[in-house]
Formats: sequence, C-alpha cells, structure tokens
Amino acid sequence: METKRNFEHFSTRNEQRIFREMETELMGELREAKINTTLSPENIMRYHHGAGWHTHGVNEDIDDAGKFESQSLTTEIKFEDILNQRMDVSAYFNKIADHVHGMQMRLLYKVVGESTDKSGNIVSTKVEGSIANSFLAMLRKIEFGVDRNGNVSMPQIHAGKEMSEKMLQELQAQGAEFQAEVEKVKAEKTAQALEREAERLARFKRHPDE
Repeated sequence: METKRNFEHFSTRNEQRIFREMETELMGELREAKINTTLSPENIMRYHHGAGWHTHGVNEDIDDAGKFESQSLTTEIKFEDILNQRMDVSAYFNKIADHVHGMQMRLLYKVVGESTDKSGNIVSTKVEGSIANSFLAMLRKIEFGVDRNGNVSMPQIHAGKEMSEKMLQELQAQGAEFQAEVEKVKAEKTAQALEREAERLARFKRHPDE
C-alpha cells in the first residue's frame, strides 16, 4: 500500500494534533490491510469497552477470564537520514505496521495454543503416526462454518512455509483410499454445518411472506 499522505512541518499545537490523528489513521489502515491477508475480515471482531471478558467453551468446565495485554514498539529516525533527506515515509510506516502485525499474530497463536491445551482439542503426529493421519484426525475434530451467504467454508491451516510444503507433499502422496476418506469426512462435516445453521436460523422469527 502506498502512502499518499503529505506530511509537512506542523508548527502549531493544533497542526501537531492533526498530524498525530493522520498518523494514527494511516497506521490503522496499514495494520488492517496486513491482518486481512491472514484472517478474513468477517472473522475479526473489535472490542471497544471494558478491560476483560469471559470465554464460554463447549466444555462447561472451561470458563476463561480474558484480559488485554499491552504491546509496545520502539522505532527511530536517524539524524543523518534527516540531514541527508533520506526520508522514505512509506517504508517507515510499513516497517511499523509489519512489527505491529507480527506482534498481533504471535499473540493470536499464543492464545489459540493455550485454549487448545486447556480443551484438549489437540492432534499429535507422534500419536497418529504420520502427517497424513494427523490431518485426517484434525479434520474429524473440527467443525466447518457457514458464511452469511449460506456457503460452507473450509477450515484454514496456519503453518510455516517449510511445514506447509512438507504437509502438502505428504497429503498429495497418499493413495485413493485416503483421499476418499478425506472427501467422506468433508461431506459429513459440511452436512453437519448446514444442519447447525438451519437450526440456528429456525430460532429467528420470519416474515409471513418469506
């Protein structure tokens, strides 16, 4: 994303305030653009009030009290760069956005990891014996979602480049029996997702003409 703001010298306090507001707005846009490359905007919720929350899981014994965690970032502009007019505004703001995005993703994976550890919803390659078996076990454990248009969405797999390539190679190397079992599980999960969505929609009152 290119930075198209014109940041000039602000001498008065009011102009400094305007500059800070523009800077905050731009950083928000850059951060959101980067997070949307990893997570669907439809799956992102914003929290505007309070200092904590409770997460109620499927397991009634799990009632986690969540809390906000502060994040900080230090950046610098070298005097010699200012002196020599080496001021790449786009690179400067994108560098900050990259750092913020990295912190958010590390925190996200940390929270997800802690949650799965508590719920026991974990698949182990050592137990299953192979990546392919682990993938099939994982597919059996999860639930598919349904988007606002009524389409069933497939789950996303988040892994490093090396692990993603290794997993893809092993899955592609499996025989027809394995592939058929994967398709069978996917069909079952799809039917279950549509059934849950139909039950959810049935709880809402509809207009007589619908």
